[in-house]
Amino acid sequence: MTFGRFREEDVTMNIDPSIAAIVKNNTAFAIDLYKRLQKTKGNLFFSPYSISVALAMTYAGALGETEQQMTQALHFSAGQQLHPVFSSLESELKAAQSDGILLRSANSLYPQTKYPFLEAFLGLVKEHYGADITSVDYENNLEEARVYINNWVAEKTEEKIKDLIPSGAINALTPYFSRDL
Repeated sequence: MTFGRFREEDVTMNIDPSIAAIVKNNTAFAIDLYKRLQKTKGNLFFSPYSISVALAMTYAGALGETEQQMTQALHFSAGQQLHPVFSSLESELKAAQSDGILLRSANSLYPQTKYPFLEAFLGLVKEHYGADITSVDYENNLEEARVYINNWVAEKTEEKIKDLIPSGAINALTPYFSRDL
């Protein structure tokens, strides 16, 4: 496979094999996702990496059939130390920054206040994704929750993304909102 003017072996020769596997699997996920999204009219912009990281955080809490379905849809490898590898990949991406190249990443989950989480899950997403988990009340304070999340995103993106969640995009049935930037 070639990436622009680079061959796959040129890109992956100095990368930890577990990171290379995540990148390869994420590429397969991106292609699958693009095939579905390309049918939508208008311009298309999405970040497969961001989507994968956000869903990997939620995957950390999945079990049984849900875990199996997510493994298949996201092209995760069963049994792989997924979360430490995503953490290593993030470190590699940050280390690759140089003049003119800047990557900022911020992770957070916004569950409905009435849904408690296991400490093991909270610790995992904090350790491997640096994610903060902030409960919000979609049922009783939907607009306040939306504004809170948008303000967090605006702060983390230096005001480049100001209205990630437009009015009316979520409702009281939204169990949580996950965002990776």
